[in-house]
Amino acid sequence: MNTPVYNTNHIQFAIVGDTFHTPVKGEFEFIRDYLILVNADGDIDATFTADHPWYPTMLTQLTEQGKLQTLRQGQYLLPGLVDLHCHAHSGLKRGKDWIYPSMIGCKTIRFH
Repeated sequence: MNTPVYNTNHIQFAIVGDTFHTPVKGEFEFIRDYLILVNADGDIDATFTADHPWYPTMLTQLTEQGKLQTLRQGQYLLPGLVDLHCHAHSGLKRGKDWIYPSMIGCKTIRFH
């Protein structure tokens, strides 16, 4: 009986490759041959490292379903490394040079 270890019917596609990851602020990891499953909504549904017991079966299952994309050597996956910055409304400055402290992630914002 060939029962899937993880139901991949709802998986849109999967990517396997070397990955850089920031699990929490201030930490940075490199993960070789990381398997990332993306569902039909475009969300990461599950991830597997190469040492996970289901990993070989998942690769076979996803390949058979035509859902697996493999990165080439020298290509890297950077999920979650997104530039989330904002620009304060220019109407706030009104010709004045002033400083607005304590925006998230910033020590000082300077308008000029």
